[in-house]
Amino acid sequence: MQERASELPALAALQGAGLAFANAYAPSPESSVARASLFTGLDVAAHGVWTDGVALSKRDMPLPQGFARAGYVSWLVGRRQLAGVSGWTTEHARLDEYHHFDLAHGPLHRSRQNAYLTWLQVAEPETYAKIFPRQA
Repeated sequence: MQERASELPALAALQGAGLAFANAYAPSPESSVARASLFTGLDVAAHGVWTDGVALSKRDMPLPQGFARAGYVSWLVGRRQLAGVSGWTTEHARLDEYHHFDLAHGPLHRSRQNAYLTWLQVAEPETYAKIFPRQA
């Protein structure tokens, strides 16, 4: 990074203002489990999301829901993955969790709320039709 600092001044400034952790640990190698711990502050044994596809209990309040209840405007862009998703269905955020959300799963996820597929269908309708000739 140092040799390219003059080419990327904004990134070099961000690096200079940041922290580096020599040892960082995740509560689980599975994404949903780690997200549940990050969003709730709870250990895996406490929040109960033990593998991908297991929904976070309604008794546990994720951080974005706490922010929204405190009056902050919260957005989700990307993936939430704290609920079961299967059969090309879309996961659902809690009604009082986000003011706005755009789910963006991988390009092969056929969820109707996939921001990438929405863009592809508008920008390249022929390509979209070739990839997904019939939408479930």
